[in-house]
Amino acid sequence: MGGGVHTGAPTNWSVPMIEIRKANAHDVPLIFDWENDPQIWSITDEPGPFSMEDIRYFIVQQNDLLVNGQERWLICLNLQPIGMMDLFQWNLDQRSVGLGIVLMEMKERSQGYGSQAIQCMEHTLKEVMGVNTIWVLVWEQNTRAMNFFLKMCYHRKEDLLHMGKKAIKFEKKMK
Repeated sequence: MGGGVHTGAPTNWSVPMIEIRKANAHDVPLIFDWENDPQIWSITDEPGPFSMEDIRYFIVQQNDLLVNGQERWLICLNLQPIGMMDLFQWNLDQRSVGLGIVLMEMKERSQGYGSQAIQCMEHTLKEVMGVNTIWVLVWEQNTRAMNFFLKMCYHRKEDLLHMGKKAIKFEKKMK
């Protein structure tokens, strides 16, 4: 899986274009800044702080879903990164994968960019990887994320205790 995946209107329309692409070594400084933003630590399993070397090692050495079971992708608006998606816990036998998403700036949320990015990722996972099921974990108090994934046709699968906190697992079967 390499390169970018585009979504958006035909080129004769003047609307923002969302692209997703696998993170690479050039993205390490940006990802370092984002991962060390305490605002996102409340929605992640592994809050920072992270060292630049931690981020570089992951992106350069481990950013491969098939080999390491995880990947980091960037969400770009008109070619500028505005957020990121994680794929994790790839299960080859079940053809399933976990997904996480964050748009870094409030001004970019509720604009449809996250929905476009998820649709691109779902298409890529289904067509390139043969994924049958995508699942997400949302902390119980994150009602905004719960509503987002319900809108994206993810179904509430189960309530569970994850890392000592109440979470809800949502799932989507790919057709």
